Amino acid sequence: MTVTARAALRTLAAAGLGPAACLTGANRLLAADNAAGLSIGLAMGIVSPRSRRLVFAAAGVPEPFLLRRFGDVVDLPVAANPPLGLDPAMTAVETALDLPVPSTLVLCNGGLLDGENRFGVAFGRARLTGILGNLDDLSAASVTAAVSAGLAEHGGGAAMAVDRLCVALRVRA
Repeated sequence: MTVTARAALRTLAAAGLGPAACLTGANRLLAADNAAGLSIGLAMGIVSPRSRRLVFAAAGVPEPFLLRRFGDVVDLPVAANPPLGLDPAMTAVETALDLPVPSTLVLCNGGLLDGENRFGVAFGRARLTGILGNLDDLSAASVTAAVSAGLAEHGGGAAMAVDRLCVALRVRA
C-alpha cells in the first residue's frame, strides 16, 4: 500500500496537482482495490519560499505544530481528513496559511504520539508540546534531535512497537 500511495502521489504531483487533489487521487486508487481494509496516513505540503505560504493537506495524521518563538508552540488549524484507502468517495480538504518568520513547522505521525512505553503510557501530544516548548534552538535539526531524545527517555531504552516519524521545517526571512 505504501509503494502504491507513493507512486500515486509522485505521479499526481508531477502533473501539477495541489496537496488535496493529490491525496484525493491517491485515495481513490487505494480504495478501489482494498479488500483487506487497510489504510494509510499521509501529509503533503507546498511552501512558497518567497511568500512563506503553506498549502497543506493531511489524511489520517495528527495536526502539525508550529513553533513561533522560544516556548510558543501552537497546533496548526488544518483540515482533518480521514486516512486514505477506506472510502473511495473521500475528498481531501487543504488548508493555506502564511508561516510567520521565524518559525518551525513540525509534523509527526500518529505512531510517534500514540507509541507506548513498556508501561503502556503513550508518548502523547502534551509530552511533545512540552519538549518543543523547552527548546532554546528552533532549527530543524535541534527539533528532531530533541524529539528523538524525548522518545528514547520515554521508552526507557526499549523499542516502541510502531513506526515513528517527525519532520521539521525551519522558516527564516
